Amino acid sequence: MKNLISKFNLKIKVFFYFFVIYPLNIFFIFPIFFILKNFFFKTKDIKFVLFDGHKIGHMALCTEPFIKKLYEKRINKNHNFLFIIFFIKPIANHYYYQLITNNLKKKNIIIFKNYLIWLNLCKIYKFITKKNILIKNIARRIFHKINNDNNMIITIPDNDNLIGEKIIKKLGIIKHNKWICITNRDGAYLKKTFKKIDSKYHNYRDFDIITMKKAIEYFISKDYYVVRIGSLMSEKMNFKHEMFIDYPFSKFQSDFLDIYLSAKCCFYFGSGAGISNVPRLFRRPMFMINQAPFEGVFLHKNKLQTFKKLRDKKTNKILSISEILNRKLFDIGTSNEFEKNNIENISNNEDEILNLAKEALFLHENDYKILDQISDHKHKNMQAILQNHHSFKNLYWRNKIGKDFISNLNI
Repeated sequence: MKNLISKFNLKIKVFFYFFVIYPLNIFFIFPIFFILKNFFFKTKDIKFVLFDGHKIGHMALCTEPFIKKLYEKRINKNHNFLFIIFFIKPIANHYYYQLITNNLKKKNIIIFKNYLIWLNLCKIYKFITKKNILIKNIARRIFHKINNDNNMIITIPDNDNLIGEKIIKKLGIIKHNKWICITNRDGAYLKKTFKKIDSKYHNYRDFDIITMKKAIEYFISKDYYVVRIGSLMSEKMNFKHEMFIDYPFSKFQSDFLDIYLSAKCCFYFGSGAGISNVPRLFRRPMFMINQAPFEGVFLHKNKLQTFKKLRDKKTNKILSISEILNRKLFDIGTSNEFEKNNIENISNNEDEILNLAKEALFLHENDYKILDQISDHKHKNMQAILQNHHSFKNLYWRNKIGKDFISNLNI
């Protein structure tokens, strides 16, 4: 029955697109836009800007590059332009969408809804005139450094901060406002939100939340609340403590609290799931575990991290970093590709995660500048290899690996 309903809904959407949106554009919107652009606003550079709104990680990564790289550059040059912005739906987080749109209420910017209409218009315009009027403001690697500078643009308003302070007490954060955000990556969000897409292609990045238990207990023993963040997760953690909050399963879970908790945590400790880009957006210290693929270790500026080791199924051997690079396994993006190469991703065990947790808390409670003093021979060897590799030399190849973790690696 569900499959029949799904197919029926798909047919309705296809019908709506071809018999409503397409004719509307061809016979009404396109002619009006064409006349306005080419006769009344001939000197104005009009561009439609597509924002990726259906994944929270992409939303978080796209905003600052657009403002700093595209918008402010044109403003500073007194460029005669107009940006018409629209978002891919469904919107992953409506509170963050509100923060973005409030921030984008600037000179020379208009925000439109109904993205299918405007995306279709851009395609028709290009087909007829051979001119592109669409900018795809998607999460691009070349803009990652913009999201890692010290110039934070998106902030939570003071009134919302007061609301957040009240809600976290209901959530269970009572003694003090010291909490650490954690998460594990699983396929729950993609599976539920994008039912027509086989989301298993990213399964190699997943790991079990129970492997973080020792780290959680350690943080709690040091008097920190631990909040597992994310709006949708596959399973509840089999662990209870008054200072551990399995937030995805809380009745207080909301789009607002997704952002507030991430923005105000002491630091983030967890996987490279999409939600991790929210604390990054608010410049929280980042400690990453189970990074995969290997290239992901160096895409962003992080404090300390670990990654998934790669095991060759044929030889049963754990590959060295040099072997990962030489065999071009560092940027594989799907589970199928790993299978084809007979490679298994080995998730970090409880003790590896615990050891990084201890290192993270030591840095947080002392001085993050200690990181600059880490210069053991394994880090030096790894960095020497990476800085001369064409795929890593423009990334954050100086990122540090956990002391205990790298001591057991072959470089």
